[in-house]
Amino acid sequence: MTHFTIRFSVIMLILTSMGGCTSPAPRMADTHYNIETSVPPTRYGTEASIQLRKLDMRGIQSSRALVIISATDPIQLQENRGHYWHSAPALLLKRTISETLDSASYDIRFGTNVTMQDPDYTMDIDMRLFAFTPDAHAIVEMGFVIRNQDDDIVLHDVLRKTASLDGVSSLDGVHGLQIALAKTLEALSARLACHVTSSKISTLSKC
Repeated sequence: MTHFTIRFSVIMLILTSMGGCTSPAPRMADTHYNIETSVPPTRYGTEASIQLRKLDMRGIQSSRALVIISATDPIQLQENRGHYWHSAPALLLKRTISETLDSASYDIRFGTNVTMQDPDYTMDIDMRLFAFTPDAHAIVEMGFVIRNQDDDIVLHDVLRKTASLDGVSSLDGVHGLQIALAKTLEALSARLACHVTSSKISTLSKC
């Protein structure tokens, strides 16, 4: 009887301890985002074609996760796990930038190496910063180089624009990045328009 009581007590203790273990909380579903932006219509003064050949994000983006700025002096970046772009950020930005500039242009045609062949000019973009500080602002910094068919550089610059965020969520960060990107593309359009003379993109500025 004593042995039965001991065995029963041990079994009950094990069952009690197993019942007291809480199962891990279910993992929240990932959230995915797209980039949509627009710029004011622009007439450049030439019907040339510009192919966005390459967009480089190495050093600031290693996956599809959104990137937040975790420190500012110096700038430190951190991936926001669980929040991702719909597709590879470099490809997403490349398509968005070319489509945004093309839809706003009265004369210059913009495209990518997928949508355009034998362009008059090519453009390479070095995206140096595409991130946001939660509850503060989004920052877009990019360098661009435009070359003619002889591979000579006719225009290059580094542009940096910011946008304040309306809140602390990742969606607020995405909206901020879209606004900052629109400001950056608007500045690019203005620089490009200043360098069109005699229907060609020139190293000289008329502005």
